[in-house]
Amino acid sequence: MNDYQGSPPPKAGMSPWLSGCLIVVVLLLVLGGVGSYFAYHQFRAFMADMGRVAAVEVVRDSHLDADDQEAMIVEIDRMVDGFQEGTVALADLHQLFDELQQQGTFDYLQLMTLHREQLRPALSDDAAVADARQQVERIGQGLASREIRSHQLDSALDEYFVAHADTWEEDLQNPEQQQEERNRWEPRNPIDSEAALAVTESLRQLADDAEVAPDAEPVHLPTIVREAVDNVLGSP
Repeated sequence: MNDYQGSPPPKAGMSPWLSGCLIVVVLLLVLGGVGSYFAYHQFRAFMADMGRVAAVEVVRDSHLDADDQEAMIVEIDRMVDGFQEGTVALADLHQLFDELQQQGTFDYLQLMTLHREQLRPALSDDAAVADARQQVERIGQGLASREIRSHQLDSALDEYFVAHADTWEEDLQNPEQQQEERNRWEPRNPIDSEAALAVTESLRQLADDAEVAPDAEPVHLPTIVREAVDNVLGSP
C-alpha cells in the first residue's frame, strides 16, 4: 500500500526513483572510458554496486512504506544485476525512464510529496487531510491509466504552484553539469488552509473530468515499476 502518512519527509529534489536511477546512469557513462576487458568488467561491477547503494538510499528516504520500499529495492537489484551481467545497457535505462514517465510515475511521486509537505501541514482537520489524499490518489490512478496527462495536472495546480519539468534527459546528455535540485511543483506563495482546500478542489475537478472513480484504489507503485522492469528485461 502507499501509506506515506507516518513516514519521514522525503528529501527535496527530483522524484525518488528518478534521482536514484540517474545516479546509476551517470556512473554507467563513466564506463565508456575504461579500456581493457578485465578492467571494464571489474569496474562495471564496482560502479553497479555504488549505484545500488545510492538508489537504495533514495528509496529509504522516500515516503513509501516499508513493504513498498522493499519491493522497489527488488527491482533496483534486478536492474543492477542485469548491468553487472552485461544484459542491461544505457538504452535499457532510457526505455525504463520513458515507460515510467508515460505512466505518470514521477508526477505521482512528486504529487504525494506535495501533499505531505504543502497540503497536509496547512489543513486544519483530519477529514480535510484525508480528502486531499484521496484526490491525490485519484490523480495517481488517472495518470497511470493515461486518462490524465502531466500538462493537465500542471494546469490544475497553476494558480498556487509553479511547475518544473523533470530534467533527466538533460542529465543524461550532460552528466558533468550539476542540475538544480528542486521539487516538481514549487509554491508561488506559502500555502495556507484556504489555498490547500482550493488545491484539493482543483485536483477533485481534474479527477472528475477524467472520470476517475471517487473511491479508486491507490496506485501501487512497486507493481508499476516491476511491470516496467519486466518490459525492459523480459518477464522472469
